[in-house]
Amino acid sequence: MKIYVVSGLGADFKVLEKIEFPKHHEVVFIDWLIPHQNEEFSDYVKRMAEKIDDSEPFYLVGYSFGGIMVQEINRLKPAKKVVILGSIKSDKEKSRLIKAGQITKIPKVLPVTFFNERTTNMYSVVRKFF
Repeated sequence: MKIYVVSGLGADFKVLEKIEFPKHHEVVFIDWLIPHQNEEFSDYVKRMAEKIDDSEPFYLVGYSFGGIMVQEINRLKPAKKVVILGSIKSDKEKSRLIKAGQITKIPKVLPVTFFNERTTNMYSVVRKFF
């Protein structure tokens, strides 16, 4: 059985390399895609889900924002089991910073080039205060 793994945004799969996955399972790491301009999140999820072969049972594992992604993918392609690490299970668990972004719609007006390694590192510091 395959285990599809999605890391967090701005994090590579090194954060997950200490996890010992069962030897009899094939682990497939799914890389993040570059979003299309003005792409809705639901469309982005569909594109990410295209990498999953759902012709046979599989597991989904997500770390941080990857946890949110695998929960959304699970709605399109139900997995036998979904495991989330360091992530949220519902909107009620969103940070105040994320909620503020949703209310103000600021993330929608930022250019795609804004989301790079430098801003991701800055976000990881700022979010600790919210």
